Amino acid sequence: MLKKITIAGAVAAGVLSAGSVLSAHAATVTVAVAKPKSRCHLHKAGTTWSCVTPGAHCTTAAHGQSGTASTGTQQYRCIKYSDGKWRWFKA
Repeated sequence: MLKKITIAGAVAAGVLSAGSVLSAHAATVTVAVAKPKSRCHLHKAGTTWSCVTPGAHCTTAAHGQSGTASTGTQQYRCIKYSDGKWRWFKA
């Protein structure tokens, strides 16, 4: 995504002097703006869960069920840990 900033606005605001710009109305500056990365959120997809974060807390609905990480290659299972908390662990 690109945004254009006109130099004419900078001249009007007094940031640049009119003599430093040849043609204030025709000159533009192009600035590249980084696109935000898409986030993966835990959600149920059919009978499994997607976007699992290993070691993270499992919701009550996910207890005993399986899921995959955001890469889709690693399988995890929501199991009860020794401290009584439910977490996602490698299946």
